Amino acid sequence: MDFSGGIGEESSSTPVNPKTFAELFAGTGIEPTKDENGGVHYNFNATLKTNNMREKFEQQLQKNKTVTEEWLAISKNKTYHNGDEVKVGDKPLFGMMLEIVEEENLNLTLIMLNENQIDLYETDDRHINADTFVPIIKLK
Repeated sequence: MDFSGGIGEESSSTPVNPKTFAELFAGTGIEPTKDENGGVHYNFNATLKTNNMREKFEQQLQKNKTVTEEWLAISKNKTYHNGDEVKVGDKPLFGMMLEIVEEENLNLTLIMLNENQIDLYETDDRHINADTFVPIIKLK
């Protein structure tokens, strides 16, 4: 593919070398409007992508049990992923963190966090788009 002609060469609805915003946005659905002062604005409809992590952990928040003294006494893992101590009354949650080792190799690591740490993370859908009981997450 030769891109020497500039922006829009591959599209028949966009001029090869647009000189104005109207030419640049031609055929995209982004339409110019003029305000009362003669200023031109380009408007479009967009959907804001939300990252409500609480929704991703909703099933775990409902189904996972809270930490008891008995559980804490026998558990080998007494800290969360960020190093905070697990306490009686906590409700541990689990997420998968994706690490790209090489071009084609991905590692998924199961981490433990608590309800107060949910907002430190966001969905990681770089390579895997899955809606699972254990969400794939990354630090913000």
